[in-house]
Amino acid sequence: MATTTLSAKVLFAIVSAAVVATSVATGNTKASYGKVLFMTFDGLRWDYVDRTSTPNFHRLIKNGVTANYVSSSFITKTFPTHYTLATGLHQESHGFVGNQMYDPVLDAHWTIRNQSKDPIWWDDGEPIWVTNQKQGYQSGVFQYPASDVRIRGHYPTYKLPKYDGRLPNNDVIDLVIPLFANDSINLGVLYFGTMDSAGHTYGPDSAEVDQAMQECDNNIGYLLDRLEAVDKLDEVNIIITADHGMTSVSSENNIRLDDYLDRSLYQYDENNPIYGIWPKNEDDTDAIYDALSNAHPNLTVYKKADIPERYHYKSHRRIAPILAVADDHWHIMLGNETSPYKGAHGYDNALQSMRTFFVAHGPAFKDGYKSQVFSAVDFYPMMCSVLGLTPSPNNGSLESIMPMFSGAAGTLSVSNLVIINVLCLWMTLYITF
Repeated sequence: MATTTLSAKVLFAIVSAAVVATSVATGNTKASYGKVLFMTFDGLRWDYVDRTSTPNFHRLIKNGVTANYVSSSFITKTFPTHYTLATGLHQESHGFVGNQMYDPVLDAHWTIRNQSKDPIWWDDGEPIWVTNQKQGYQSGVFQYPASDVRIRGHYPTYKLPKYDGRLPNNDVIDLVIPLFANDSINLGVLYFGTMDSAGHTYGPDSAEVDQAMQECDNNIGYLLDRLEAVDKLDEVNIIITADHGMTSVSSENNIRLDDYLDRSLYQYDENNPIYGIWPKNEDDTDAIYDALSNAHPNLTVYKKADIPERYHYKSHRRIAPILAVADDHWHIMLGNETSPYKGAHGYDNALQSMRTFFVAHGPAFKDGYKSQVFSAVDFYPMMCSVLGLTPSPNNGSLESIMPMFSGAAGTLSVSNLVIINVLCLWMTLYITF
């Protein structure tokens, strides 16, 4: 199936066109499986939905499934955590280990400000839309990180040329609804940055964050109305989550590396409050580690081999020889820099402030079911289950997911469940890069 790159104007022309029911042109049919609309609200912390009036989110919760919280992946930054959600892989497995990172084999840097579209940065993982398209179906992916990258030979079937932060959330919703309406896609993937922006600017405990939460709730109401208008509300499985939470920070809480290290000795990956330290001379590694290891009471420093296993963040070449990790509420800075933000993320994913929200609603899911907790790596096998796909090897598990499915879902045979669990186990035990 040829990839179709659509501009916003072309896609909005689809929105205004008459909705005509058609069959998927691939010859494959999803009659026995589900459709999925996967949505992430960047920075939507686990507790935001209950802090203010969010009737549309609670409509989904009442008639769907939710969890106390989702454990994000480490490090809790936007690009690496979104790639974990899409691939079911820990960051050490998919290799996208920061909003900034260095690859010693390529001798090249990837930064969020100068984003390379070279697939070599992404091809260690297989996102859900690539799995979907490799098995004969079509996807619409809008604004989501990596949606404009050719991964393992595939762009999303429908996409924007690049991320456009000026596009209102309801307009993004309008890009995907007609594609579901005429059965052009079985998978839609959307990203919204509203909550992250509000959390950074005003802090997670602010009235402005609650107001942003209400705006996002209005977006969900708009989505439900649009799906109902095209008679797809009872057909599409809506899955909503986030990449990370948010914590309060102060411009006074700064750990300044220049107070302890000569900057000429190293280069670095700046993922504040996490720094990857790359000694320019390997012989300086111990001296740099020793200089930082007891430098500040709110800084923890690891040699790569000693990074805690629970982070799943040591086995990839792009992870630095030394990792500096700040405590909750603290910044790592160079020179006399200060942060203008009142909220931040990137911290230890075990912190309550870094936990995220989850709800799923649709024919594949039970009504009013609540799970305790599950991991960001579990979303990929969840979506494969609903879509009836054989997953790529991943670190996820179906153990916490299967109780959420309705008895009528019928999206997986027992044999497929065995395949998924074997692949998950294989990846967990043996994957190395």
